[in-house]
Amino acid sequence: ISDSSSSSSSSTSSGKRNPLVKEGKGGEEERKKFPHLMLAALLLVFVSNQWSRALIYYINNFNPQMNLPLDEAKRLYANIDLGYDSTAYSWLASFGFTGTFAIASIFAGRIADSYNRGLVVSVAAVIWSIFLGMGSLSGDFSHLFASRSAMGLAQAVTTPSSYTLLAEITPKEKIAYANSVFSLGIYLGGGLASLSILLDQSIGWRGAGIAVSGFGLVSALIGAVVIRDPRHVATTTTTTTTTSADAATGDKDADDDADGHAVTIANRKEDNDPIYAGSNAAAAAATTTPVADITTTTTTTATTESSSLNDSSHSAPLATSSSSSSTK
Repeated sequence: ISDSSSSSSSSTSSGKRNPLVKEGKGGEEERKKFPHLMLAALLLVFVSNQWSRALIYYINNFNPQMNLPLDEAKRLYANIDLGYDSTAYSWLASFGFTGTFAIASIFAGRIADSYNRGLVVSVAAVIWSIFLGMGSLSGDFSHLFASRSAMGLAQAVTTPSSYTLLAEITPKEKIAYANSVFSLGIYLGGGLASLSILLDQSIGWRGAGIAVSGFGLVSALIGAVVIRDPRHVATTTTTTTTTSADAATGDKDADDDADGHAVTIANRKEDNDPIYAGSNAAAAAATTTPVADITTTTTTTATTESSSLNDSSHSAPLATSSSSSSTK
């Protein structure tokens, strides 16, 4: 039990610090190896974030000298297919995304502080990927605008969750390096967005959007499997260990109560305690006497005990007197 208590206190104290660190020599905390896998997963999700965001810039064409058949132009460019002009595009590419992104950013930090950040990043990637796919299937400008606005809401939570995770899982001397690797997602995502012109030429603007959406879903799945929030892991471990320790303490208290009761009964039996004898006689009578005779039996038992006590009290003076005579 003492081992369980010590392990409970040990686990509880470990729940207050990063579980991705270990105790070194002399009781000092030493960080584990650099979390390459989690950093790679976060980078992959961030690349999807930037690629999805910048894709819209490369699937529109407002060149009046474009010499293409109408059907081919509609296949390649969203503005020709859905029939919106450059003014509408400016709203779509700017405030259609950045407006909701800015509003969501106000609450993004609170979400990262309150929930499992690994799940926050992965679920956000699922949401923006779904809305990117829906936008690629839009039938008019309003649907495309709504889907892009929803993407802005989802993508706002990625950065605060990712940066705080990196700060906790990375050795202090390598945090700057981890942040620089993560920031590559901006340029990798932007570069892939520009290369999406090749996808556009091959499978059209709708196909390109669906392909990037699929990439986002894959990155979300990988993130859900790989990215672990140490704060969430610590809370789960502490709760489980504390429950086990409480159960062990409860069992000990029950055993102590049972042992104490047994010792009390044994002492009464050895000392010929009349209360013990009377209670046993009453119990025996209760088990062998019909219900109608319980009152009579109890009265008889009480009378017998009273007589025994009176006899004992009368015999005590006699013994004392006899002892005095012998002395004389």
